[in-house]
Parts: sequence; C-alpha cells; structure tokens
Amino acid sequence: MTDLKRNVPELRFPEFEDEWRIITLGEATTKIGSGKTPLGGSSVYLNNGIPFLRSQNVQY
Repeated sequence: MTDLKRNVPELRFPEFEDEWRIITLGEATTKIGSGKTPLGGSSVYLNNGIPFLRSQNVQY
C-alpha cells in the first residue's frame, strides 16, 4: 500500500486473506433509496448516541 495504514483486521474469517478495498457505496449495492424513518424519527437515534444516516445525504 501507499502511505495508508494497512487495512487488514486482526480477527477475520480464514477464507479471507487480502487487504480490504475502499469502494463506493454504489459498487457495494444495487439499490440505494429512501425508506421510512423509524418511529420517533432521527431524535430517537441522536438522543441515544446511535448514528443516523439519510440516503439523500450519501454520495455514491
């Protein structure tokens, strides 16, 4: 790798040997879209320290 830290987890499944690759979300999935906000909205997540991500804010 270049100057980046090696991207290999300490604990992993035996069938995986290579370093992790950095890819876009569009390369990892076939559907990116909006859905329904969970009951209570984003405040439920923000007030409890759970990260909340909206699909409209993701660049893919």
